[in-house]
Order: sequence, then C-alpha cells, then structure tokens
Amino acid sequence: MGNIALWQESEYAKISGKVHSSAIMALGRGYQRGDFTKPLEELTDDEILAVRGCGPATLRELRRVFPEPSS
Repeated sequence: MGNIALWQESEYAKISGKVHSSAIMALGRGYQRGDFTKPLEELTDDEILAVRGCGPATLRELRRVFPEPSS
C-alpha cells in the first residue's frame, strides 16, 4: 500500500474529528510527500518533528490520540 493510500484508507479515519484540521492537513501532506511510511501510532516524536510542516502543535494534537510508541 502506498503512503497516500495508507493515509486515505486508514490513518485519516483514526484522527478525523479528534484533532484540529491544521494538524490533519500537516500529517496528510507528510504522507503525500512520502515522509511517513508507517501508521500514525508507530511514529515517534522525532519522526513527526522532522517533517516539514509538522511542528510541536501537530505533535501535541497527535499525542492526544496516540501516545508515543515505546522503543
């Protein structure tokens, strides 16, 4: 499954209505550009913050839904 297909088919549904639209847009652009290659709940804080457009506010929003995965 391609990155954008992963976003459209599952990841978007996991956070829709749970985080602000600006965070959804930033995360979606990350999948579209190919910056993310795994599900949202598997992304570490460092992986999220390394992506253009995903800063501390996006990270806070995502962590309201998914805690950072343990190493």
